[in-house]
Amino acid sequence: MVEKLTADELRTLFLFEKLDEDKLAWLVEHGHVEYRTAGTHVLTEGEPATCFFVLLEGTVALCRNIGGERVEVNRTDHLGSYFGATQVYLEADVVSKQTYQMTVESVTDTRMFQLPAEDFGPVVREWFPMAVHLLEGLFFGMQNTQRAVNQRERL
Repeated sequence: MVEKLTADELRTLFLFEKLDEDKLAWLVEHGHVEYRTAGTHVLTEGEPATCFFVLLEGTVALCRNIGGERVEVNRTDHLGSYFGATQVYLEADVVSKQTYQMTVESVTDTRMFQLPAEDFGPVVREWFPMAVHLLEGLFFGMQNTQRAVNQRERL
């Protein structure tokens, strides 16, 4: 049986607290709860970005593979922390939308709310068009800045 959250439970998460009843109902219908045991991966860097996760209980570590070494970039137990297909709102087909950009490991047993990226991306664009436009501008601006910095460092 698939465990679902209620609209009232979703409303306790800062990410969803201001959403109206219709949007909460959509999240209830399309999302479900997932569990991971301590020491297991929630998602793996480089794999297809198929899911968006919101932490409900437990602790996760966000890690990157840098020069062949695992580097922990963040660790959190904060209720409502999100990870996974976080750039699913982008309309452009960029690598960071298509694949996970880091590995997320369950440090403790975890409970998470999971949404399929293929469903979540289009509704984020529909529900928040101005915010998506601003985020895309920020994302591509940062990408261009990073490219310029990397090119400058190589010189």
